[in-house]
Amino acid sequence: EVFTMPNNVNMTDHQKEVICKIIYAVETGGQVYGNCRYDDFTEAYANTSNETAITIGAGQWYANEAKRLLQLIKDTDPATFKKLDTEGIGADLAKNWSNYRLSKSSDKAKCIQKIINSTVGRKCQDKLVADQMDTYMEEAYTLGVRDVAGMMMCANFRHQGGYGAMKRVIGKTAKPYTLETLYAAVCTDNVPNQVGMYKSRQKFVYENLKKYIVNYKDNSNIVVEEVWKATGTKVCNKETTNVYKTAVKDTIIGQIKLNNRVEVNGRVAGPYTKVNVTNGIGIG
Repeated sequence: EVFTMPNNVNMTDHQKEVICKIIYAVETGGQVYGNCRYDDFTEAYANTSNETAITIGAGQWYANEAKRLLQLIKDTDPATFKKLDTEGIGADLAKNWSNYRLSKSSDKAKCIQKIINSTVGRKCQDKLVADQMDTYMEEAYTLGVRDVAGMMMCANFRHQGGYGAMKRVIGKTAKPYTLETLYAAVCTDNVPNQVGMYKSRQKFVYENLKKYIVNYKDNSNIVVEEVWKATGTKVCNKETTNVYKTAVKDTIIGQIKLNNRVEVNGRVAGPYTKVNVTNGIGIG
């Protein structure tokens, strides 16, 4: 979870704008690119019987993610939040929102809508969705996706269905992982009430990524290659240690022996450390 992509993978301003507009469009914009409802408020159970709390905003933040958005607004502009908070929403932020339920017609719900639809509320929604897409693309990177549009497609899977859905679709995708192969894979995903069942959504995301990323004039859909920058070295303290291609233990690319020294770049993923083995094995 703490694994981060190299600096040259960070989204450009254009890429951030595209993925945010796409996510907003499929969540609250009626699948119209550029459309969204910043003041959206969805009651618990309105979408499925499993949703035990409210969902709010253009990006459809649910339960404790809804709380996270409101806390971000409060932290960003305390004065505006205090002025708009006429119903004690700030006090509610101390609670667990897993089962936070309100009627849409209630004063508290209307207060939340005013807060999230304010100027600072809209800015915080844009920031939160961009930050989440960054994180989700990093997760896709750890699972072997290097194509930028492909990582964005995966971020869409992750936002809608969670990490398990993203990992499942990548797992059934033919290599190399690209926008095309990932879209083909999600079209075969038939887990009930999961990402593959939302055909029109996935087609919309695919077509707009193809239009605004793959075929965009700045040629921003590059295949990412990591540039190694060593920050130090480590010594193997076991008789034999496997070196994997990625931190998901998918492919062994070699082994190192007791007292072998390897370069490190300071990045870890769970119990795994990113290394560069200079005897021909390479980065793993």
